[in-house]
Amino acid sequence: MVGNWRAHAKLSFLKDPLQVDMIIKATDNAKCPALTALLKVPGQEIHYDIRGVKAEGSKLKFRFQNNKDKAPYWHPGVFDSKSKSLTEHLDTVGNVASGKVQTGTGGVLGMKEFKFHKV
Repeated sequence: MVGNWRAHAKLSFLKDPLQVDMIIKATDNAKCPALTALLKVPGQEIHYDIRGVKAEGSKLKFRFQNNKDKAPYWHPGVFDSKSKSLTEHLDTVGNVASGKVQTGTGGVLGMKEFKFHKV
């Protein structure tokens, strides 16, 4: 899962797909090893902590958690070792403080997910 990932988002108001990059790194903290992710969208970078990793068959399910936002939130993520893909589900968002989860939100600018492939 660690490494560089890329997705191409199709937006109705853009002629060409939007390139979205994700960089996942392991921390160097031996006492509390963790994964972090940096989502790069043109004009914006979002820092995520990867939390709650659970294995389900060939998949790892987890949360892309943005703790740097004024109202920390998370989106579900899935790494599939069979298809070698990484997915961020934008149409579900969890509130870190309240624990409430909203599904079927329509995503971000109409994008319900980013489907990444390793680069």
